[in-house]
Amino acid sequence: MKRMLVALLAAAMLIAIPTGCTKKDPPPAPPSDDAQEREIKDTINIALAYDITSIDPHVGKEMRACIISQQIFDTLVEWDPQGGIGSTILPCLATEWEYLSDTSVQFKLRQGVLFQDGNEMTAEDVKYSMERCMASPQVGYNATWMESVDIVDEYTVVINTHEPYAPMLPALTITPFSIVSKAAASADEKNFGSNPIGTGRYKLVKYTSGEGAQLEAFEDCWRGAPKTKNLDMMIVTENAQRTILLETGEVDIAYEILPNDVAKVEANDALKMATTPGTKCYLANYNTLSKGPIGNKLVRQAIEACIDKQLLVDNVLYGYGTAAYNIVSPANVGYQAVEERPQDLEKARALLTEAGYPGGGFSINLWLDTSNVWMQYAQIIQADLDKVGITLNIEAMESSALQSREANDKDNFDMSVRFMNSLTGDARFTLYNLLYSTSASNKSYWNHPRADELMMQGRAIVDVQASHDLYTELYGIIRDEMPSLPLYFDEILVGLSANVEGFIPRGDGIHVFGSDVVCYK
Repeated sequence: MKRMLVALLAAAMLIAIPTGCTKKDPPPAPPSDDAQEREIKDTINIALAYDITSIDPHVGKEMRACIISQQIFDTLVEWDPQGGIGSTILPCLATEWEYLSDTSVQFKLRQGVLFQDGNEMTAEDVKYSMERCMASPQVGYNATWMESVDIVDEYTVVINTHEPYAPMLPALTITPFSIVSKAAASADEKNFGSNPIGTGRYKLVKYTSGEGAQLEAFEDCWRGAPKTKNLDMMIVTENAQRTILLETGEVDIAYEILPNDVAKVEANDALKMATTPGTKCYLANYNTLSKGPIGNKLVRQAIEACIDKQLLVDNVLYGYGTAAYNIVSPANVGYQAVEERPQDLEKARALLTEAGYPGGGFSINLWLDTSNVWMQYAQIIQADLDKVGITLNIEAMESSALQSREANDKDNFDMSVRFMNSLTGDARFTLYNLLYSTSASNKSYWNHPRADELMMQGRAIVDVQASHDLYTELYGIIRDEMPSLPLYFDEILVGLSANVEGFIPRGDGIHVFGSDVVCYK
């Protein structure tokens, strides 16, 4: 027990964030005596911004999928919902953990936990879930650090890693490491997403593509039954329509309120906003393999020097965001501030001259997903680049088409607008996923042997401070090479009925409905 407590303390110290790194909304106040006497609605109606890919946590990797699967499944550990991502790791389906060695961590499982099909969760389910994640073509890249899972007894497992892996606990908080029912998933692997079985607060009743999902409270949940009986999560892709539905009372909660609609919501006494700093960095990936100008790091630096990032945040996001110079947010374990480069057109021109393009005189392509905000950003950047003689051709397309062209049309690929969501709250995990040479998420196709070496060394050191110098060098290389162009960190904007209580927005946008979330009539 003593060793377990030491491990818990070490883990808490590892993931602690210094006070003042990022703003957090205060936790919701407990309901008043009057509120406790009010009648709770049976159903909370929620407007989602996107359709879902798959509710199977080992298939649906996008945020839009996790928004639903996170209600149905649990993980071994989780971030403190009050502190948010990057704060403190808490027990969930695992009650304790102990480092047996640098590459082995033992987890004691919570006993008596039931799946939504009535079966009890055991070590067999945990081992099966981890191995299913590792083998998944969709989410397996999250588990490349994991070597094997051993069963000690019915309620104890050991997770083994290929080498010492410091971000293990933060990694285990994300949706791909959800614990699924082995009996249900193995019976019909292909269609498990249509009938997902987890241990979470809610179970799936119905999902209709393009329309949404209906969830029902799991009365036998180990956390206790939720106070709200049903969640009706409807898909409303038109941004302004979500605000309208909130205003008319047709929905109680609306995700991804547009920045220019926030004032409208706040001016309505029947509504309120729930906000928190986001973990997503919106960025432009450069094709570092390009034979054209973008292949030259000086050109990539010059493009950044053309852009007034804070002006973009103020004008397009109405101030609801932060200019980004690093690709990971301050809320991340292992974050370091880097050199901020304000707009400097003369510097941009000098860099272009040094790169062999005096006066610019070339065209580049920018591909982006269909988004009003991204298009506004792109058009302002287009005007700035024109000032130094660079023509920016903007092309919007569906996400699937963008992914295909990034992979298969490299001759015409210069830049693409994306976002990187630091789901684990750990910079070491995020940097590896985005920039390691062989990572599936490395859409810049950047290959820098020294950076690869630093990423592998850094993520093997448990003590964050001990790896500080390694990451200082790594961040310096990234700022010099510019494989991607950080633009801004978002702010999570959720509109609520004034009658909603207990809802805590998450920085990754994957909001989890705790047992106490209610909407009063």
